[in-house]
Amino acid sequence: LPIWLSFSPQLLEKLTSTVFLRQQMAQYSAHDEDDFDAQTAGLQLSYPVQDWFDCYAGFSAGRMFLQKHDNEFYKAYDAQFGVWRTQPLCSRASVFFGYQYDWVPASPSELSRADNSLYVGANAALLQKLSAQLLYRLSFQDYDHFSGLHRSDCNQLVTFALNYAFNDYVSIHAFTDYGHNDSNFKSRTYGVFDAGGGLNLSLRF
Repeated sequence: LPIWLSFSPQLLEKLTSTVFLRQQMAQYSAHDEDDFDAQTAGLQLSYPVQDWFDCYAGFSAGRMFLQKHDNEFYKAYDAQFGVWRTQPLCSRASVFFGYQYDWVPASPSELSRADNSLYVGANAALLQKLSAQLLYRLSFQDYDHFSGLHRSDCNQLVTFALNYAFNDYVSIHAFTDYGHNDSNFKSRTYGVFDAGGGLNLSLRF
């Protein structure tokens, strides 16, 4: 169960910023001793370069800890930089694509990594208040200190999401995604399917 809070002040004429906090709670029906919370805070900046693309950068810090004992078992920082372009196809649809680099020092240190990711997707207005997004991400992840060896993963993710806006302040969304991870460590090769939804509240001032 994730909870998001964000604030997006306009710093300069074209420079946009977002400060965010995220609280996520994970609970298991069979093994409640493994229930944990994840907390993340960060800042993102974005600036358009002519009409060509948007440049963005960000920094965040996060940690995970067991709910029962407040025992922290993971923490990480994420410094990122990327470029992004959206190309309209018509008045109701557009495509987008981009590249993002992430440097993620973590504790335990064997989970520190560097990511190079490519994105491509499409947005479409299906109805007056209903929109859809399809996204594909290809990410190459390098771990330099995984169990004393070099670990290299190729991670693919496909996401489909629907969003229904009741008005300018309230909307709901539903999503489903499938991810597959190929790794030179066989134990880290897996596939995962997720589905979920949420409520968005926005205040403008």
